[in-house]
Amino acid sequence: LLMFVAYCGHRRLIRQLLDVAKIHFIEPDSLVEYINAVNENKESALTLAVKARGFTECADVLIQAGAAIPTSRRDALIRFCVNKKFARTAALLSANSGDQTLVLEPDDRDSVEVLSYQLQRALRAGARERVQWAKFLSVA
Repeated sequence: LLMFVAYCGHRRLIRQLLDVAKIHFIEPDSLVEYINAVNENKESALTLAVKARGFTECADVLIQAGAAIPTSRRDALIRFCVNKKFARTAALLSANSGDQTLVLEPDDRDSVEVLSYQLQRALRAGARERVQWAKFLSVA
C-alpha cells in the first residue's frame, strides 16, 4: 500500500500510513525495512515516487522516515530527475545521498539541464563540485 500511495504522490497518506506503521512495528528497524521494501521490479516506495512524476514532497517524507536511496541507482535516479526537469527532486536526492560525487555518462556531457543542475548545486553548496570528467574528456 505504501508503494502505491507513493507512486500516486499522496504525501499526507504516506504520513498517515507511516504513523500507523509506527504503532504496529515495535522495533524501529522493522519500520525502516517496511519503508525500504522492494517489489518484484526492485522498486521501493521512494524510487516509485521519484519515477512517477518526481514527487518531491513524497520523497522528502519517505527520506525523513528512513527511506534509503539505493547506492547502485543513485546517479541514475538523479540523472532521471534532471532529464525530466524534476530539479527539486534531483537536489533532494543529491543532498540526502551521502556521496556528493555525481558520475555522468558521456551522453550527458552536452546536456544543458545536467550542467545547469551541477552549477546550481555547486553554487548552493558554496564549493566546487567533484565530478568525474575523465569519461567526458576521453570521449571528446
